[in-house]
Amino acid sequence: MKILARWWSSTILRKTLLGGVAAGTIFAWAIAFAPAATVYAQGPGPTTTPAPQVNQAQQYQRLKALFEKEKGIASNLDSRLEKGRDLATKIQQLIDWARQHGFDVSRLQAALDQFKGALSKAQGDLDDAKAVLTLHRGFDDNGNVIDRSAALDTVKKAGQDLKDAVQVLRGAAQDLRSEFQTLHNQIQSQRSQGKQTQGNDTPGSGGSSNGTPSSGTQGTGT
Repeated sequence: MKILARWWSSTILRKTLLGGVAAGTIFAWAIAFAPAATVYAQGPGPTTTPAPQVNQAQQYQRLKALFEKEKGIASNLDSRLEKGRDLATKIQQLIDWARQHGFDVSRLQAALDQFKGALSKAQGDLDDAKAVLTLHRGFDDNGNVIDRSAALDTVKKAGQDLKDAVQVLRGAAQDLRSEFQTLHNQIQSQRSQGKQTQGNDTPGSGGSSNGTPSSGTQGTGT
């Protein structure tokens, strides 16, 4: 369709989603949480059972470092969730447009719905982690350990909540990226076919003179 190719080539949505941003953004979503997942894959780490030769000062320093790391991860995740919600809105706009133009978007819609659910679940886990970190049991207001047992409970609880948020997002983001790429390929294929049809047109034969492909169905303009 003439209107399809023109819209896809010029709209802000297309530039936002496929101008090297969306596929890369979704891919980044799929891998961005790997470091955090690795941190928590085995639990809080050596602070759970410190080696005998590690003195109390070293144990406290490690707990403080982990506490600060978790606060950084929580802040980063908060920002990513906000960007994820914005991305979901843009992809929904693409789905609505593609559906109107005859594309099968059922799988992408399902993946997006799953992604939105993952965002909601991750936000809940993140809120739990932030509440634990804000309470900072076992730490003083400067992040120094004042009660080893309580501090250990704090980093373990917050770490588990952050791990849960990371894991639910990674799977949903990977599925969304895969289905998004499928629709992208379908649209690009139709554009290529339209250009080939245009190349075979001669002046006056019904082909578009403004660089947009014609599928034989009359477009309605911009």
